[in-house]
Amino acid sequence: MTIRRTSISSVVLITTCLLATIAIGAEPVRKPNVVLILADDLGWSDTTLFGTTRFYKTPNIERLATRGMTFTRAYAASPLCSPTRASVLTGLNPARHGITAPTCHLPTVTLKATPRITGPPDAKATVLTSVSRLDTRYYTLAEMLQDNGYATGHFGKWHLGAEPYSPLQHGFDVDVPHHPGPGPAGSYVAPWKFRDFDHDPDIPDEHIEDRMAKEAVAFMEKHRDQPFFLNYWMFSVHAPFDAKRTLIDQYRKQVDKTNPQRSPTYAAMIESMDDAVGTLLDTIDRLKLSDDT
Repeated sequence: MTIRRTSISSVVLITTCLLATIAIGAEPVRKPNVVLILADDLGWSDTTLFGTTRFYKTPNIERLATRGMTFTRAYAASPLCSPTRASVLTGLNPARHGITAPTCHLPTVTLKATPRITGPPDAKATVLTSVSRLDTRYYTLAEMLQDNGYATGHFGKWHLGAEPYSPLQHGFDVDVPHHPGPGPAGSYVAPWKFRDFDHDPDIPDEHIEDRMAKEAVAFMEKHRDQPFFLNYWMFSVHAPFDAKRTLIDQYRKQVDKTNPQRSPTYAAMIESMDDAVGTLLDTIDRLKLSDDT
């Protein structure tokens, strides 16, 4: 029995040493990059993924879907803007984090949902007042990745509160354009009205999605040698409804008045949104990061 016991111990010891040697000799596994793209107010039938439109054009979203997967039975935590964003970052249902309405741009700071004192006389219950900021007590997806060595960048719409509740307080190293509002500060096409961000003077009619994609590309180029989390939350295609004039004119010539999908402005907005997706995909391919993202 003693001999057998010794033999087993030897086998275990040799195996352990062998595994240790293999582990030491192997190259460390690179953590995958994460790119999260969130479109705002985009209808599922307004893309070319499911054969529901011939007027709107989304070749790059199709390209992304072809390289991954699509879901035909998927459910959002909320149909509204800010509640969805808070749930994406925290993993919590809106009933948990308390943001149940898109009111995070309003000046009143509310961190706890409370029942309203009054309501309509025929109502059986009063509704809760929505929380108006994403509380920094929540541990976000960005903070988790940041704590695990990721460079983290947020680009585009936030709508979860200005400082001290901005992306910079929720785990992001970079926040562009650092704007808490619900839309692209007046217009999709420059000049914009962001407090801390301006358009390229060489491009007087610069589109916000072109610029956000450009900023996101610079972020990926800078951090190509380390894992990164790129959080691209588009302003598109939320109001205000405006777009590049050349695209609007182009789609106006294609309008079929019998087709429910016949807005040239909305079609132009969708194309700019899709172009931004294409810019990100092209950059990932150019940097040879496709297999690590």
